[in-house]
Amino acid sequence: MSTTKKVLTIIFSILIIGIFAFLLTWGIINWSKVKDGMAGNGLYTQEDVQKSYEDGYSTALKDKDEYDKLINSYRDTITTQNDLISQYTSEATALNNSIKDYQGQVATLNEQRAALETQIETLNTIKASNEITITELNGQIAELSTQILTLQGNKDENERQIAALTEQLTNLQNLNTQLQENNALNAKTINGLNAQIASLNNQIADLTLQTQNNSSVVNALNAKIAELQKSVSYYEQYLSTLESGEQVVATFEFDGSVYNIQVVNKNSLLTVATPPSSLRYIQRLDG
Repeated sequence: MSTTKKVLTIIFSILIIGIFAFLLTWGIINWSKVKDGMAGNGLYTQEDVQKSYEDGYSTALKDKDEYDKLINSYRDTITTQNDLISQYTSEATALNNSIKDYQGQVATLNEQRAALETQIETLNTIKASNEITITELNGQIAELSTQILTLQGNKDENERQIAALTEQLTNLQNLNTQLQENNALNAKTINGLNAQIASLNNQIADLTLQTQNNSSVVNALNAKIAELQKSVSYYEQYLSTLESGEQVVATFEFDGSVYNIQVVNKNSLLTVATPPSSLRYIQRLDG
């Protein structure tokens, strides 16, 4: 035998021994699987295969259901936020109407106050004028009284003049008394008008405070409305993006592993892909 043949024989023998050792090792390691296979256990029948890819088809359709749920949830959110916008807008409108009413009442009260202040100013002017007149009359009364006293020294001769002066004195005293009474009445009227003005000032202050409070609430509501409108705009834009997309990705799984992926148009029917197998059944790989 030549040297070349000897070398080939040795190599061939080593290969056979290696293959045998590999098969023996694999058989020992996977004996339970081989045993199950020989006993007809651990195998997928055609019915199992059919059920598996039907499950894969259901999984792919479930993606569409989840997609529809997502869109519907966004629509519900938009509806809820639009309802809140309507509610807040209604509240703000009612408060703005109250503010206008308060402002109208304040304007009316200010007019009333201005009229009362004008009356007080007029009465004070009259009162001041009367006080000047009273002072002048008091001076005239004092002067006439002095003249009468002087004339009474010669009563018989000055009787007519005394009578005339006395009449003048009486008239001045009556006028003086009347002016003093008028001033007292004016003072009382002025006090009453001042009390009315104080009451009007309180009402104006209360209405002004309510107006300010309502304005603050309206501002807060307008801020909420602006935020909600911004949120609605975001959701509508995102929803439009979702709905404008033309395709979705569908995946098919078999025995926990993805065996097919399809990119399909929305709302189209999927083509069910059968798990790859050249045999009637597929050996389990999970032991």
